[in-house]
Parts: sequence; structure tokens; C-alpha cells
Amino acid sequence: MKLCLVNPPLATEGAHYVPLGLAYLAALLRESGHEVSVADAQYQSEADVLSKATSADVVGITCISHNFPRAAALASAIKKINPAAQVVMGGPHVTFTDTAVLQQQQCADIIVRHEGEQTLLELLYTLEREGDLSLVSGITYRGEEGIKRTPERPFIQDLDTVPFPARDLFQREKYYTEESVVQILSGRGCSYQCVFCSCASMWGHRVRLRSPQNVVDEIENVIGTYSIRRFGFVDDTFTIVGNHTHGICEEILTRGLDIEWACNVRVDTLTEDLVQLMKRAGCARFFMGVESGNQKTLDFVKKKTTITQIEKAVKIARKYSIEVVISCILGFPNETYTDTERTIDFAISLEGDRYFFNFLLLYPGTELYEHQKELKIKYAVDNPWERVEKTPFPIPTVETEHLNIYELSRLYLRAKAKLECLERERKVSAVK
Repeated sequence: MKLCLVNPPLATEGAHYVPLGLAYLAALLRESGHEVSVADAQYQSEADVLSKATSADVVGITCISHNFPRAAALASAIKKINPAAQVVMGGPHVTFTDTAVLQQQQCADIIVRHEGEQTLLELLYTLEREGDLSLVSGITYRGEEGIKRTPERPFIQDLDTVPFPARDLFQREKYYTEESVVQILSGRGCSYQCVFCSCASMWGHRVRLRSPQNVVDEIENVIGTYSIRRFGFVDDTFTIVGNHTHGICEEILTRGLDIEWACNVRVDTLTEDLVQLMKRAGCARFFMGVESGNQKTLDFVKKKTTITQIEKAVKIARKYSIEVVISCILGFPNETYTDTERTIDFAISLEGDRYFFNFLLLYPGTELYEHQKELKIKYAVDNPWERVEKTPFPIPTVETEHLNIYELSRLYLRAKAKLECLERERKVSAVK
């Protein structure tokens, strides 16, 4: 079948990356004999995207919550010019809002839930033979008697069987320059249950890992194809299984690869021996989800970390000259204004190299989303995802029992002012 995979635009500043989900799908489907093309709305005009979708039998559109409004608009435009095509949507947002999406968006025909490779492969086989969609696990579709949900599909257990992402289908001049960072996914799933995150719900509570050899084979493939030596591991927690992290680092060192890379870490997984090895293997940057400076909040959100562990992790990273990027969330439902001030002050005291202070967002598939009424969280703006996606700076979209959007905005400005002060102090120290 002729399949067009669409990457909807995301209005964020800075670098954009090849959408790994689409690239993985493209690789498997192309390997299985389907004619696959990619329409990348991040860098192509809507006219170019529609042109590519015109002759497709199936159009697959990925999206996250932030760009769902634009993805839906693209789906509608595609359906108008190619009404015979089956429009399939996938990604975290539609996985957890599947029924509502099909009720509200007549342009979407089928939702692929959770992990998409095997589901989309079977779906194309069924569509090509005009088979029974009810036999395809992991989809939600519009049937003759209304919207139907088929049983969940088991997750892929051996990730080494999944071909490397089809990076060649994306524009080389946009994604593979001297300054580019190539993203690598070494595993899927999360064994933790943080109430603000949908990772475990989306990819499973059991962590599934690629072999270190397979991961480093991909890295070597990228080096050989694109001459790029900067990488980012985009696993939600790269260090979640220490032996696996150790294995990848040893494999990099054994092959003598001169690369630089970054990763997401949990503070309770970092030991001095592991960090020292990661540094030797080229690790230059840690992204740490600190989230809050209040232990009661860390417990409330089921982070399962402590203030002491956070401080220790930053100290170890500093010892081995690894850059620390600290991320915190403003507006947890249990926190007062004073509590949030404490988070800001604690984060600044860690003396991270970079900071992200993010407003709480209610992502579908999270515990906070499911229990927002009981937790007294409410949306403070209409069309929150559209507002977040279109506004060129962070804005609060939800209010809690203790904090309204004006107080949250004031707290964000306070954090920003403290960061500017910290930066000035560092510049003065550098001159001395």
C-alpha cells in the first residue's frame, strides 16, 4: 500500500529532531514492502504536505498533546483532498483520548493506540485485503455501529528486532548538520508511576531494553551515514537499569567511539562509579527531573526521590564535570505559593548549568488528568493545548485550590529573575 506519514508542526524554539516514532514506523513498513513517504510539516509548507498525501492509500499522523490542534487541522485538510484515504492517528494524546477524538474529528478514521509498529503493520495488511478491523488489536475505529475499541496489543518484547529508524526519509539539510544532535532510544517503558507523566501508561510499566550492542550499532550507523558525533538518549530515564547503562558505556569505549551525548536521569540511580564511567564514554549532560524542592510534594507526585538524593546527584555530576540541566514543575495541586517559592529557591541553590521551570500541564493518560476534579484542578483557559502551542513563552493553563494563573505567572517571573541574577553573578566570577 501507499502510505504517507505526516509529522505535524510544533511551534517550539530551538532545534527540532527527527520524530523517532514516525521514523521507526517508516523503517518497519518499508522493510515489509509498503511504499512509504514522509510529509514533514515542521519544514514543509501545508501545500507540499497535502501534495504528498494526495495519492496515499493511508495517511498516518503522529501527534503529542502540544500539537494535536495542528495535527487535527492537517487531518481535516488531507481528508478533503483525498477522501478515499484512511486517516490514521497515533501518539500519546490520541491514545488516551481515542474515543473523544473520533467523536469530535470526523477527519480521523482510525486511532492506533500505544506502541504502533506491529499494530500499523497488521492494520495495513487488513485494509489491503478489506478484512475485519475488529481483529486488529490496539486500534479504535469508526464502525457501522459506532466507535469500536479492540483489545490492547502486547508490547514488543525484543526491541532488537525493530529496524533502525528510517532517518533517510527526513531532510538531511534540516536534521543532520554539523550542529545537529541525533536522538537515540535505547529502551521503552517505565517502572515508576509519577502522577504527572504518561510514559508508563503509554509504553508499559515494564522496562524493555535494546541490547547495548544494538544501540551502539545504531550510533555507528549514524556516524558513518551523517558524520555526526553528538547524541541524545531520549529514554525517559536512561539510567533506570544500571547494568544496561554500564553495558552501553562499555560498548562505546570498546569500539573507541569519540562521541558526546546527553541523557535523562533519575537522581536515585546515579552512583559515583556509574557517572565516572558515563563521563569516560562521552556523557556531557544530565537532564534531571527535580520537579519540586518540597519532600511532601515529591511524595505526593510519587516521584520516589528525596531532597538528599537530588543534592547528592548534582554533587556527583559536578565532580565529573557533567553539565546539569534542572527541570521543575510549578503548580502541583498540593502546593501553596510559599511551597512553590521554596521549589524555586531550592533549584537555584543547586547551581545547575541550565534550568527549565515548567507550569503543570494535564496530560491525558496521567493520574492528575484522571483525577483532576477530586484534586480541585481546573482549566483556566479555553483550548489549552492550542494556547500552549501558539504562545512563544510559557503560560499557565490550569489553576489549583491554592494557586491561580496570576499567582503562577508571578512565581514564574520570580524564577526567571533569580536565574538572571545567578547568570550575572557567574559572569562577574568568570571575570575575576
